[in-house]
Amino acid sequence: METDKDKIEYLTNQNDFLKRSNKKLVEKNKLLEEEFDRLLEENNNFRLVRNEGKVLWLVLKILHILQD
Repeated sequence: METDKDKIEYLTNQNDFLKRSNKKLVEKNKLLEEEFDRLLEENNNFRLVRNEGKVLWLVLKILHILQD
């Protein structure tokens, strides 16, 4: 039969375990957020390069038409 002392010890251990688990998850979440932000910035940079390429292509096409 469990005593009050055993229950307190069990709950204290459970609480410590949950605190450690929560801390690890918070750290992992922070790393994932940083990775997401990095990938979002990289994606936006690719869009800028792609759009600049389209603009450059359009400008070259217009110049070619004007030369003819």
